[in-house]
Amino acid sequence: MNGFVNCSARLLVAGLTAGLLAPLPAATIAFSYDVTGTSGSTKVNSTTVDYEATATGSATPLGTANFTTVGVLRATSSNTGTITGTLTCTFGNGDSIQGSYTQVPFSLGASGSGSSTGNATITGGTGGFKNAT
Repeated sequence: MNGFVNCSARLLVAGLTAGLLAPLPAATIAFSYDVTGTSGSTKVNSTTVDYEATATGSATPLGTANFTTVGVLRATSSNTGTITGTLTCTFGNGDSIQGSYTQVPFSLGASGSGSSTGNATITGGTGGFKNAT
């Protein structure tokens, strides 16, 4: 997994509590996204890979977004592992959501593409997602 690989990811982000419109009370929004982009490894050893990935995709129901994630992939076999890291989703209007995820299952396909599905904890945001937790 040295160098760059194609990466497709699915991550269900649940439990987003954001004050989208003041003075309305905070709302809980679940959203999912499908993205395609690239990832690169920055440090590789026998069981872990430090990675950065960028992608563009659709965040349902929030619209098109750019995604950046940084973390560590820990191998559990030759084509599976878990990922732990942080993510930022930036939408077309500049608003963003930041989050973190821990030990999300990850699988690597024969073509070098990766896939993961899990939960992230929202840690903040900007614009309409300001003070999201």
